[in-house]
Amino acid sequence: MTAGDRDEVRRLLADEPGVRERALERRPDQLVRAVEQSRPAAVALLIELGFDVNTRPRTAPLHEAAMRGDLDTIRLLLAHGADPTLRNTAYDATPAGWAEHHGQPRRSGCSRRWSGPAPPGRGRSRPLPRRRGAPRRRPEPRCER
Repeated sequence: MTAGDRDEVRRLLADEPGVRERALERRPDQLVRAVEQSRPAAVALLIELGFDVNTRPRTAPLHEAAMRGDLDTIRLLLAHGADPTLRNTAYDATPAGWAEHHGQPRRSGCSRRWSGPAPPGRGRSRPLPRRRGAPRRRPEPRCER
């Protein structure tokens, strides 16, 4: 399913009743993996099949897309209900924080716009460790369209 081959998925669904439900149950992280592998057709297909856009084994699909600066996938995930305020389990950071940390300042500017305020009772997320050689301050990000 992560290859995004619609014909193969249709064949599997027709030949094996329950394969979709088993995939959702056994491999809920497939959407995260498809985003990690930069497979937009697979991301769209997995969303259509019912994979949760907010699944979070460690990071959510939106974190992965923001880290890679993949605006098309970011827009697709947001259009299907991805939560831009969701924090990952390792660093308690939002997708915007991941974009900024991984050198996607233009994307992090977009991320800030859709991330909204911190949830009630929560301050700003802890900063991620600075990458070796990364500048301490980044210029004010601009969102590309």
